[in-house]
Amino acid sequence: MDPYFSALVQMAVSGGLMGMAYALVAYGFQLTYAAGKAVNFGQGELVMLGAFTGISLTHIGLPYWVSVIGAMVSGAALGWFVERVAVRLAFQQRNEGWILLTIIIGLFGVSAAENIWGRDDMPYPAPWPDTPLDLSGISVTWHELA
Repeated sequence: MDPYFSALVQMAVSGGLMGMAYALVAYGFQLTYAAGKAVNFGQGELVMLGAFTGISLTHIGLPYWVSVIGAMVSGAALGWFVERVAVRLAFQQRNEGWILLTIIIGLFGVSAAENIWGRDDMPYPAPWPDTPLDLSGISVTWHELA
C-alpha cells in the first residue's frame, strides 16, 4: 500500500474514533439541556472528579471494575448534589445567574483536583493491553476502540 495513502487512512480512522469521543461529550451537554433546559458548564469537571476518584480507588488496591463503578457512583452523587444544592436553586430565580454558577462550579472542581491529586498527568489504568491492533497497516489502539 502506498505510504501516503496508508497515512491518510490512518489519520481518517484515528480522527473518526476521536470524533466519536467528542460526539459523546456533546451528547452529554445535549442530554443535560434537554432534561432541564439548562447547560452545566461544569459538567466536564464533575466527570473529571469522578475519574480521579476511580484512579484513587485503583491506587488503594481495589479491582479495576470496582473502581470504575465507584467512579460512576461518586460522579453521579456529586452531580446530583451540585444540581440539587446549587443549580436548581439558582435556576429557579429566573435569571442567568445559574450560568455563572456552573462555570464557578467547574473552576472549583479544577482547583479541588489540583489540590487533592496535583497537576501531573494521571493516566487511568486500562484493563486491556497497550499493543495496538494492526488491521492491514492501520494501527488502532484498544483505547481508541473503547
